[in-house]
Amino acid sequence: MAVLTPEEAQLVDDSSQANQLATIGKRVRNLELINDLVTESQFMVTGTLQSANASTPVILLPESVIPAGKKAYVQGFIAKVNGATNWVTTTDVYVSDTNVSPNKFITFDAVHLNGNEVFYVGANHVTIENAFALGSGGAVGKGIQIYGNTNGSGSDFVVTIWGVIK
Repeated sequence: MAVLTPEEAQLVDDSSQANQLATIGKRVRNLELINDLVTESQFMVTGTLQSANASTPVILLPESVIPAGKKAYVQGFIAKVNGATNWVTTTDVYVSDTNVSPNKFITFDAVHLNGNEVFYVGANHVTIENAFALGSGGAVGKGIQIYGNTNGSGSDFVVTIWGVIK
């Protein structure tokens, strides 16, 4: 059934019933839009990656909190090397979804994870990947993790991310 605006309804039928149907149609559409907003949930999570275990993923947002048919979207982050020891051996650290072929959100150039350094959107040695930059999100039903390409040494790397599940 087509939903008419009140003006279109007026042209088709000048009766108050036509106007009422058009008004009801607009209200239903507004409720659908509100429902879409209500079904989004925000998250903010923090995790710590130890350089010695960098190749073992640390789950930041578990799959169990992602409702069926929904995806996680990263909207921001802040990260810090929590200590004075620079990272060595590990070359890249990734924040990605937990899919078998992970969709990356962020790549940190681990060679530049120096003691007590803070990283954020726009910082040097941080690549904002397409899943974040283009707003495409992770894979449906998948959580978010952080991991390195190999184990190394250095102070703990603490990452806080935030975003929305929709």
